[in-house]
Amino acid sequence: MKKAGVKTKKDAIVTALKDYMRRKGITVPTVDIIIAAAAKIYNCSLLHHDKYFRALAKHLHISAVDYIDN
Repeated sequence: MKKAGVKTKKDAIVTALKDYMRRKGITVPTVDIIIAAAAKIYNCSLLHHDKYFRALAKHLHISAVDYIDN
């Protein structure tokens, strides 16, 4: 059981990415941060049609393809 206020490594990564994007002036939904973090960690491309993933890909250097724009 996790103690109150104690974060896992994954929680810390998601929080750090959210803070980083917020400092860039971009508020991103948590679920999008989690998906982008997984793509970064596992060196995967994102197939998307979402403005948040465009921003995440740009700032986190993730390969992303918008399936409607291409």
